Amino acid sequence: MVRRDALHMVSAQDPVQAVVAYAQSTDVDTVMVAGRIVKRDGKLTFGGLPGRLDELRASAARLLAEAQARAQPAAG
Repeated sequence: MVRRDALHMVSAQDPVQAVVAYAQSTDVDTVMVAGRIVKRDGKLTFGGLPGRLDELRASAARLLAEAQARAQPAAG
C-alpha cells in the first residue's frame, strides 16, 4: 500500500502516475510477499535484517571486486 497524503503525492489525479512518477520509498506503507507482511507502517518487519544487510554488503563488495578484476588489462 502506498500513502498518498504526502505533499508530492496529493496533487496526482491518476494513481498509476502517482506511483510511477512521484512515489518515494518512504511513501510505501505496507508490503506483502507471499501472504506475509514484510513492511508495516513504513518499517520492515522481518527478523534478521542486520544479518541480511551484512550479506548484501559482502555481495556488493564481491561484485565490485570481480568487476574491477575484469576491467584490468591481462598481463602478458
